[in-house]
Amino acid sequence: LYRLLCGKLWLPQMSLNRQFRVPPTTRVHLSEVRQGGLKIAERAIRTLLQLRAEVWDEHGGDVDTFRGVAKLGFSWCGQDVRPFTGPEGLLQSLEDLFGQPGSQQTSCLVQLRVEGVIGE
Repeated sequence: LYRLLCGKLWLPQMSLNRQFRVPPTTRVHLSEVRQGGLKIAERAIRTLLQLRAEVWDEHGGDVDTFRGVAKLGFSWCGQDVRPFTGPEGLLQSLEDLFGQPGSQQTSCLVQLRVEGVIGE
């Protein structure tokens, strides 16, 4: 239970149900970033756009101008949350998060950015 809650592993599943009010969320693995780079970033954004359309009935949006956040589990106070715009920005955020000294993270959450949020 600790791993599920503190690792934020529940976010992608909960984002599939509108009643939980969790922004569209997907997970990207370190191995995918190392092998696929920009293609993986584009795929993650397309997944979020699809989730937004299917769960929230909000259609449209462009991959290149998509605004989101990449975040690590087991991190506090927004310390490991990086905003991004478009696939290049997402790839840079993923590389920054995974490349931190001593990091043992193997996955990163990617989420639609909710504008105007003061606290996480």
